[in-house]
Amino acid sequence: MSVLDRSIIHRLSSTFLDARKSAQDLQALYAEAGVPLHPQSSLAQLISHAIKLANDWEGGTIVSDSDPVPLIRGQHLDKIAWAALPLANDPNRARHLADLGRGSLDPFSRISSLAKNKLWELELWQQLNERGLPSMLAEPDIVVSTPAGDIAVACKRLYSIKNATKPFSQGVAQIEATGLPGILAVAIEDLVIPPDQIVTASTIQHAAYGLNECNINFVTHFHNTLLRYLSTGRISTVAVSTCAAIFVEDEGIRECRQTHFWTHPDLSEEKTQQMVTIANKLFGDGS
Repeated sequence: MSVLDRSIIHRLSSTFLDARKSAQDLQALYAEAGVPLHPQSSLAQLISHAIKLANDWEGGTIVSDSDPVPLIRGQHLDKIAWAALPLANDPNRARHLADLGRGSLDPFSRISSLAKNKLWELELWQQLNERGLPSMLAEPDIVVSTPAGDIAVACKRLYSIKNATKPFSQGVAQIEATGLPGILAVAIEDLVIPPDQIVTASTIQHAAYGLNECNINFVTHFHNTLLRYLSTGRISTVAVSTCAAIFVEDEGIRECRQTHFWTHPDLSEEKTQQMVTIANKLFGDGS
């Protein structure tokens, strides 16, 4: 265990009207960037769904938690927009938006896709910026600025336990190529949350505990491999993250992401301070 063995939960809830506005803003961003969005693409279908859901609700249609799938897809689109709309000011926005339109983004799909890989990258980028950690989309995926220097983040989304070590090695190599201290950020929901399953929890704290148990079990499973990368200094931290649609009693459907930081206790003082800066911002423990 080290000072960085901590976790944070990021949860999202939105109204139908919020989701519709997000959908419309996302449509506008694609148009402004000159990026075509095929109407049969997964993203275009989620956008259409969010708009129709709000229109139906305004027209008097009852939308109930007893059929949570429409609600989950609406919230998921709102999250995609939250992560992607800041691309408006990015010089490479057309490339990122094009990637987001390639392949499945359905929250119940476990099919690998470039779109889902890009979404994980954008989610983390936006969360870092929102928490006061200036970040840009650059090699390997994200570069975070801290008072002690820049940190490289390689984002990997896993779809197979058997092939997990390949993305690990790719991410580590990408970080090493930058010459910066690095974080290997791994999203594992496609491994640990069964398709078409809605997780239930009595409170948001219980939801966080359940998701983080997935993260810790994953670290335990790949302990030796990850420890080898950490102990040799090839990377500074592993961030393992799980996202799921959760039905929380008295709150309803929430899309939640729980992220766990794990590192080596013998990390150098300089790198430790950099990682602590990021951890403190993310976990709300100060600056």
